[in-house]
Amino acid sequence: MLVICLGLVSFGAAIDSFAFEWKGATGWILDLVDTSPKTSYSVISLGLVLPSASSAPDSLGIRWIQAIYFTFVLAVPLAYLMSLLLLWVVPLASVAKRRVFVIAEVLDAWSALEVFVVSVIASLLEIRQFAQFIIGDRCAKVNPLLAKYFAQELNNDTLCFDVTATLDKGCWILIGACVLYLLVGGIMMRLCNAILHEQPLKTVGTLQMDGKQSKPSCFISLAKFLRLIR
Repeated sequence: MLVICLGLVSFGAAIDSFAFEWKGATGWILDLVDTSPKTSYSVISLGLVLPSASSAPDSLGIRWIQAIYFTFVLAVPLAYLMSLLLLWVVPLASVAKRRVFVIAEVLDAWSALEVFVVSVIASLLEIRQFAQFIIGDRCAKVNPLLAKYFAQELNNDTLCFDVTATLDKGCWILIGACVLYLLVGGIMMRLCNAILHEQPLKTVGTLQMDGKQSKPSCFISLAKFLRLIR
């Protein structure tokens, strides 16, 4: 299931899953200049076109946003699944298991794949209303003229500016991958947590070396610290 989930998340991120379509006079003008009024995006392609939405595409700020987007929407979820796979199939020492488990917990907390899916669904409900709020009454004098003279050309969508968001077929793969990601990840974390609690970590207060006592290494101290804060 972890391998299937990895494949679905990777494929769902690459396939087009949602689209924005310009309508009204804006969409009609785009058609006249041989530009498609509808643009489809995947998780990856959306991240790649982020700089083009800025007046300074190569600025540090927009590149930082792009890096944050790819990190938390794609890299962290994949790393989380791979850490669970490592924890489940690779024989590890007790201390190593706990360290990998802590890493998996951190990656789980910072994963934003489900946030992205919810954001896409929210955009379907709000993007048109938001666009009209931005335009306000700036087209109040133009819309009646469009309705009177260009209703047929505009297919009765007589707004000077309109935009809608729609789901493509690939969205169901992305949503399915997200649901499986949450289910498999949650079950695996509970199983690993239960197994680790059944295998208590043996602590060493002091190490014997050549008949002399020495202080614990920094790794043992770190393990103790992690257990205390948990």
